[in-house]
Amino acid sequence: MKKIPYHNKQIRDEAAEWAVLLDIGGLTPKAREALAAWLLISSKHVHELLLATTLYENLGEIPEKPALSIEVLLAEKAPEIIPLISNLPASHKSVLDKPTLASPTKPAWGRNIAAMLAFIVLGLVGLSSVLKPVTPPLSAMDQVTDIAFETVLGEQRKMTLEDGSTVHVNTQSEVIIRYEDTQRIVELIRGEALFDVAHDPSRPFRVLVGDTIVEAIGTKFNIYRLEDTTSIAVIEGKVAVETENQIIRHGVDTPRPSEDTPSGPTEFLRPNHNRLLLIAGQQAYVAKADKTVHVAEANIKAVKSWSVGQLIFEGDDLDTIITQFNRYNHRRILIENADLASLKLSGVFDVDDPESLIKTLELLGEVKVDRSDPAVIRLRTP
Repeated sequence: MKKIPYHNKQIRDEAAEWAVLLDIGGLTPKAREALAAWLLISSKHVHELLLATTLYENLGEIPEKPALSIEVLLAEKAPEIIPLISNLPASHKSVLDKPTLASPTKPAWGRNIAAMLAFIVLGLVGLSSVLKPVTPPLSAMDQVTDIAFETVLGEQRKMTLEDGSTVHVNTQSEVIIRYEDTQRIVELIRGEALFDVAHDPSRPFRVLVGDTIVEAIGTKFNIYRLEDTTSIAVIEGKVAVETENQIIRHGVDTPRPSEDTPSGPTEFLRPNHNRLLLIAGQQAYVAKADKTVHVAEANIKAVKSWSVGQLIFEGDDLDTIITQFNRYNHRRILIENADLASLKLSGVFDVDDPESLIKTLELLGEVKVDRSDPAVIRLRTP
C-alpha cells in the first residue's frame, strides 16, 4: 500500500481541524487571519479544506455521483459563505485581483485561492455526535485554555504555537499545551517531543515531565519520557532542569557550565530548589525512582534524527535498537536470545523500514529470522 508522505498527511490533518472549527463557528478575527495565512501557503491547503468540508457535510450519506472538481465545490458552497477577513494585506490583494489564465495542464487555482480567502464555508451539518474531538490549530490558541493532543503508533506531528515556537511530537506521545499571560506551559504526559522555543523573557517556556521542570532559555531541545527515566538533550542554547531533591552527577568528560554563565529567569516554579543548567551538546537523564540526574555528552545527530524519519545508532545494543523500531511499526520485532540482545550495532535506518535492519543482521550472519507470524518477526541466534 502506498504511503502518505508526512507533509501531505499533516496538511490533511490541519484541514480537518479547520473544518471542525468552521462547523463550530464563531472564529475570532485572529483565527480568521490565521486561516487566511494557512490557505495562502499553497493550493494544496485550499484543496484539502474544500474536500474536508464536503466530506464532513456528507457523513452518513454516500452520494452516487462522480467526483467533483474544486470549481464545482466552490460553486456549491456559494450560498453558505461569509467574509473571512476584511483587511487582507495589499500585497495579497494585488496578486488575487489579477486575472489568471488556466494552462492546459494545471487548474487555475489562483481563482480558487481568491475565492477561499474572500469567504468561509458554513452550513456544515453538526459533527459532535459522529466525530472524535479534534485539536484546533494552535495558531488559533486564543480561543482555548488548554490544548491536548496525542499521536498514535508511527505518527509524528509538528505544531507551530502562537508565539512562533514549535513542538514536534514523536510517535505514541501525548502533550498538553497551556499558554498564559505570564508563562508558556507544555506538559509531556508520555513519549517524546522536540521543542524550538521563541525567546520571550516575560513569558518563560516550561515543560513539565512528572515532577521534573524544564525551562527553556531561548533554545532547541528534545525530551524523551520513558517509564523509569526522562532524557533531556539540548541542541541549541540552554535549559534549566529542576527535580525535587535531585542529585546531580556529571559524566567524566561532560563540560560543566561556568559559574559566570547566566542562568536565565530568576523566578522558577520552585525557586528554593536547586537548578541544573544544561548547555548545547549536553544530555541529562533523570531517574524517576530516586531523582538522580546524570549529565553526559549528547549525540545530537542521533537525538534529533527521528524528526526527519530516521534512527541513528552508534554501538547500541540490539535490544535498544529493536525497542526504537517497535515504536514506529505495527509488526513487532522480538529477540528470543539474551546474548543476541546485547549485540552491538551501528547504522542509519528509516524509522518505517525495519527490514533494512534485519537484512543487515542477516548479511552479518548474526541472526536467524522467523517471519511465520504476520504480526511478529522473531530473531534468534543461528
